[in-house]
Amino acid sequence: PGPAQQARWARARDAALLASKFEPSSTTWLTVGVACLALHATSEAEEALSEACVLNNRNSLVWAHLCLLTLKAGREGEAAESLKQALRLGLSEASLLQRIGAEYLQLGQWSTSEDALRRAVAAGAGAKALLFLADCLADKGETTEAIATYERLLVPAQEAASEEEGPSATPEPLTEAEERHVRARLAQLQAATGRAAQ
Repeated sequence: PGPAQQARWARARDAALLASKFEPSSTTWLTVGVACLALHATSEAEEALSEACVLNNRNSLVWAHLCLLTLKAGREGEAAESLKQALRLGLSEASLLQRIGAEYLQLGQWSTSEDALRRAVAAGAGAKALLFLADCLADKGETTEAIATYERLLVPAQEAASEEEGPSATPEPLTEAEERHVRARLAQLQAATGRAAQ
């Protein structure tokens, strides 16, 4: 985060710490943990999220953030257990599922990434989650579904380009770089499929 964002996260952390001092709750400690994660204060984030979990071990958001924290720390076994618990408790926040799916994608753990990203898309995540899902499918070798997903990403961009007015078809349209990425991956997969069919 930039300096302004860091200042906001620091203020959020400080306010939540103060609230936790006077009236500790899972929510206040979760807020401290999320702010510390954003500030890259990993050990403080882990302490806060652990405290949140002690106060309420049935909060799926706490478990999801513990999953992200332990993934970034390279503790994949703990991350898997945290994700399992978060899903068991009904995690349905699209942005968190997207972040988790993206982290697993970077680690090459495609099945877990795909599951989290499909859940994110089902929960209403935008084009970015769909892009991660298409990349995941392509990396897994599921070419037909990857092509369909990349094509699905381009349809809203084409519709938006052809509309004179009105809102875009997606809440967060692809950036130019993302659209170039989609077109390049799509062309690559289509060429590979064409060669395979010959």
